Amino acid sequence: MTSLEALKLEADHSRVYRTRTPMCDDVLWHVSDMTTRIPGIDWAACCRFPKGPPKREPYEIEVKHMIHWGRADARIIEDAFEVTLPAYVHEFYSEIRECVLNWKYSYHILDPESVVEWERFHREEEGIESLPVNLIRFCKIAGSSDSIAFRKHTQSGRWNITYAALCDATDYLQSSACDTSDLDEDLDSWLQRLKANDGILHDHDRNITDVERVA
Repeated sequence: MTSLEALKLEADHSRVYRTRTPMCDDVLWHVSDMTTRIPGIDWAACCRFPKGPPKREPYEIEVKHMIHWGRADARIIEDAFEVTLPAYVHEFYSEIRECVLNWKYSYHILDPESVVEWERFHREEEGIESLPVNLIRFCKIAGSSDSIAFRKHTQSGRWNITYAALCDATDYLQSSACDTSDLDEDLDSWLQRLKANDGILHDHDRNITDVERVA
């Protein structure tokens, strides 16, 4: 089963977590943002509080993925940065415009236009607009300034999935020094791993207890 097929099956499934973290703030922000930008969809149904508003800790929060189904054009990214992205990127955007995937952590996969804006923002902030584009940030991590990115391996030329920390310079992230740091070989493998690990990104974070799955 591909990640797209899995997301279709999971779209109406809810998960309940108990936590003391600001998880509710992150999810509610996305609900408000999506409601403003993409009206006509009941995004509020993707975040509920089974035991009432989180007035005390720990609280319970029930979440669903927030998926804006529809065809987007990944060629917008390619044209903006003069690159050729792998088929898996086009396949994903052929069915999903953007989404916020809510597990123990939330991941906001941007639409192609926003991917271009987000990557250009980082390059302008670093003053590296003329640097060849071998790294493209496409996903924001809730509660963090870090991103998930497509990264072109310096040896194989393959676009893999990598973690792009805000504290790391783009030219470093694109360099051969990071060739062994990629998370997964493609978007499908990365999403499948997130699903299997309830949104845990790194293996060393599996023992985190600040967010507990209760249903």
